[in-house]
Formats: sequence, structure tokens, C-alpha cells
Amino acid sequence: MKNSKLFFGLGNPELKYRNTRHQMGCKVLDAFRIKFKTHLVEHVEGQYDLYAYEHSVDGEKCVDYLCYPLTGMNSAGSVLPELSKKLGIENPEQLIVFYDDIHLEPGCIRVKKMSENHGGHNGVKSVLENFGPGWIACKIGVGSPADKSELLEWVIGQMDFKCYVMLIHTCILFVPLIENFRSYADMTAIQSAFNGMRIVCEDESTCPQSQS
Repeated sequence: MKNSKLFFGLGNPELKYRNTRHQMGCKVLDAFRIKFKTHLVEHVEGQYDLYAYEHSVDGEKCVDYLCYPLTGMNSAGSVLPELSKKLGIENPEQLIVFYDDIHLEPGCIRVKKMSENHGGHNGVKSVLENFGPGWIACKIGVGSPADKSELLEWVIGQMDFKCYVMLIHTCILFVPLIENFRSYADMTAIQSAFNGMRIVCEDESTCPQSQS
């Protein structure tokens, strides 16, 4: 359908990664699908699961899509060339990508128009390589460890339960963005609505702040 939006949640498909920081992009889509009715449009083994969200804006029927890439984080963007063509995603701002950001404080969210800087995130790098810049980046802050040698375990290892709950609540902050995306006048309006929002962790020792 013309002018459809594609909400793309970065993550890994394996069960062992389900509750990790690196999975927060997918958790945003999960949170939306708990609250709003969607239906599976297409499952392509090893490629993606695609869900449709049918709704109306000012009496006009709209269909937007939620996509979980199944390729693994490092090649998540490889599904976009074919999928974007199939769905008529021609304008970069029709693509909205959710992902974890170690450079952002835990519990914070941020929306920006994506440049060519992937910030060290391999999933974002893959999206840029396969789709180019200009899409809308929706970041979920997960912080980073003081010891940078522990970074890999930080993003793909299990975390404290309190921290996990806090990050899930952070993901929920983005649910209204998917629900009302077509209602925002422009990028500035979206940023004004969401940038600066934060869920506060009750125990900072379990969700330490980003380290410089």
C-alpha cells in the first residue's frame, strides 16, 4: 500500500539472546503487538517475520508493517532491498529502525534522522550498507560497562532482572510512536514528543550509566 511505514526491530533470532540488551529493538515491536492487533503477513525462513498493522487515519485505511529480521544482527539489513521494494518503501523516512544504543544512558530514548555513522553497531551498519542513510533511528539507551573488554558480554549476555524490567518499560515508551506515527507533522515534531523521555532505574548499580 502506498506510503506504508516499515518499523524494523534489530535483534537476534536465537532464543538465547531473547532477554539481552541487544534485543531491545525487537522488544519495541513486541510491546506494540501486545497492545495492538497485528497479523503475520509473511514468514521467510532465515530472513524475516513480517506483520501488518491495519488502522485508519482521518477515515483513511492505512497499512503499516513491523519486521523482525531473522538473519542475525550483523546482516539484518540484508533483507531490506527486496522487502522495501515489495512494500513500496521508496522514501528513507518510511523506514523506522529501533535498536539498542550503548552510548545512551539506560532508560533514555532518542529519535534522529540517520546519517552514515553507525556508531559501532553492526546491525545499524548493515542497514546503512543495504538501504543507505536518511531513515529514522529510534534508540533505546542500554549504557555500557566501565571495562570495555566486557562490552560483548554486556550486549549479548543476560542482565539483572531489575535492569531488564526497566529496559522493557523504556521500549514501551516507543509504542505511541508506532501507533501515531502518521499524525506527526514532521521529524521535529517526533523529536519534540520523544527525545528527553526516560525511565529511571531504581538501582543504578544494576544499570550503570554509560562510561566515557
